[in-house]
Amino acid sequence: MSPKEIQRVCQSFIIKHGKLQFECMKILFKSEGKTYLGEYPKRLSPDRHNEIDTEGITNVVLIPPESYCPPVPEECTISPEPLTQDYYMKRIDLMQYGGGLDLARLVLREMKACEALRLRPHPNVAAYHGCQIQDNGVTGLCFLRYPETLMKKMNPKHLNKQNFLSEPIEERKAAASRYLPGITEGLHHIHSLGLAHNDINPSNIMIDSQDRPVIIDFDSCLPFGENMDQVKRTPGWYNEEVTVSVAKNDLDALTEIANWLTSVSVKELSFR
Repeated sequence: MSPKEIQRVCQSFIIKHGKLQFECMKILFKSEGKTYLGEYPKRLSPDRHNEIDTEGITNVVLIPPESYCPPVPEECTISPEPLTQDYYMKRIDLMQYGGGLDLARLVLREMKACEALRLRPHPNVAAYHGCQIQDNGVTGLCFLRYPETLMKKMNPKHLNKQNFLSEPIEERKAAASRYLPGITEGLHHIHSLGLAHNDINPSNIMIDSQDRPVIIDFDSCLPFGENMDQVKRTPGWYNEEVTVSVAKNDLDALTEIANWLTSVSVKELSFR
């Protein structure tokens, strides 16, 4: 194989003897214009990928474009060209390849939800501007770009939920008063269309230039009553026993965000 151009790396873990243990580094790379996913045995932080010996990458699999670039639906919105810095192009996470998920199906599912939201826009829901197309396949979904997430704004130290509760309560409560009403309005709008977001958490709430909360990331968004067998959800922010798309999933997550911002005890959190 010709020289490998590393695109992305991440650490992979498994549960062994009841404990979370490092398994390998997942390596996404390109070679001769094709995309591959492989494994690397040595543990490195993602920002040190330049230290990876590409000859040591094993278990390499080719990721065919059709597995994550579905055919363009007959009725869809096409993203503007050329893109400016005002837009964000979301692409499927190829690190998920081989994990049992139908990536092309996930793209089409998110597109369907976004098209419904585009026809009924709301200031607290991300503005969708269409899909990007190449060789008659969907390669990305275009959204308005927002400055930062609620998680980054409130938790720049990347603390876990328990440690975050030791941060100054006054600042957290002020943020709850400022942002929770807008998140609530955005969710009510999504629900009015017969959809549940199903992955509400501080990393899926952006703060726009007017300091207004905006709900993003609709790859888990489904009509009420649909099974969530292939839905990505964020650990620590949902009820693992629920397997159906319902509005309560979002309202429970909203309550968890409220408690995260206003509590001092981990006992007040529902999901840990």
